[in-house]
Amino acid sequence: MTLRVRYATAEDIPEALRDHYAQTESGAFVLQAEGLRTEDDVEAVKEALRKERDARKEAEKASKDRNLAAPDLEGLRQVLTEREREVQALNDRLDESLGRLRQAGEDRLKAAVLEACARAGVRDLNRTDAWRAAKELFAVDDGLSVVSKDGERTLDGWLAEVRQSGGAAWWDVGSGGGMPPSRASSVAPNPFALGSLNLTEQGRLMRENPDMAKRLREQAKG
Repeated sequence: MTLRVRYATAEDIPEALRDHYAQTESGAFVLQAEGLRTEDDVEAVKEALRKERDARKEAEKASKDRNLAAPDLEGLRQVLTEREREVQALNDRLDESLGRLRQAGEDRLKAAVLEACARAGVRDLNRTDAWRAAKELFAVDDGLSVVSKDGERTLDGWLAEVRQSGGAAWWDVGSGGGMPPSRASSVAPNPFALGSLNLTEQGRLMRENPDMAKRLREQAKG
């Protein structure tokens, strides 16, 4: 008698052999023998192999996707770097243009102040002082026109106010009687004299008006 490995139902199994069969998850009855591989065992092995093949395919696909994505990411980095360079170049040109604009405005203001000083009779020696003081009160607008920061005065009017108030010794003071004008020494002390020693003013005078510096130095020696 040949033993069958598998029966569909318990009724199909010879009664004397029923104790040697066990029902599987599929519902069939399979012979229980040591070392015997059933169809279920084979199916289980096939399923394991299938899962392994699927896992390998997924891993290979993920690897290909990463390899494809890497050049794209590098390309994006290069594009971003190039854009950053372009933005920096634009900022540099903007800073350069603003610098030229500021310099043009300062040059325009200085020229206007020196012209006003000439009209008002400010001594050449003191026009730089007037320019420095004017920078605190006046500016140049977008049209390169000189305007006061408070909007209430002009360069000529400001110089007239300064002269009238006597707040700065920028003008010659006439001595009368046909005598040539004298300097307002009480307002502008001799920077070379011992009692009014001023090294900064000495340096300025020697740069801007060497002859005046020489005369004041001689006066200080007595």
